[in-house]
Amino acid sequence: MVKKDHKKKVVRVTKMSSRKSRSPSSPKNGNNHMQRALKLLSQINEMTSCVVKNCKKQKEEFDKKHKEKNEKLKNILFEIAKKPSTKLTKEALKIKLDMLKSEEKRRVVDCQLEKCYKQTKNVLQTTFEVFTDPSIPVPAKMRELGKKYKEIFKKVITAKQLIQSDIDTLKIKK
Repeated sequence: MVKKDHKKKVVRVTKMSSRKSRSPSSPKNGNNHMQRALKLLSQINEMTSCVVKNCKKQKEEFDKKHKEKNEKLKNILFEIAKKPSTKLTKEALKIKLDMLKSEEKRRVVDCQLEKCYKQTKNVLQTTFEVFTDPSIPVPAKMRELGKKYKEIFKKVITAKQLIQSDIDTLKIKK
């Protein structure tokens, strides 16, 4: 139905159908997705700031122990950016997994959960909400992982679970 407002010379179009069924590409969902992305970025920033401030010692130990691996990883990722390679991608994944499974990483995550639990939980909840949102195109394996960890992280989060979720996410991306 079209209504003309002669005083303001504005044409308003009103929709007669229900607004409940929106396609994933509708402007309303696009705006919601953008708001969620901004919310997640803000939460990640809060969590990262907290970890940097409160877990500096553990992070320095991790960085010192894995300096060589981190340099190698940066070089591999640079090479992959220039020319994608399955072999290099597998090598990068192996290095990342090795770093995630280290004792130093566990110490960083223990500190993170001890001193930045609320911020970490917020990031995880929003991340797994995105993974499980049917209006967002996400690979099926990532959606399954999102459902699994969304339930797990409703309870108390442990360092082991958090590290395992990172490992599972990396394995899906390979």
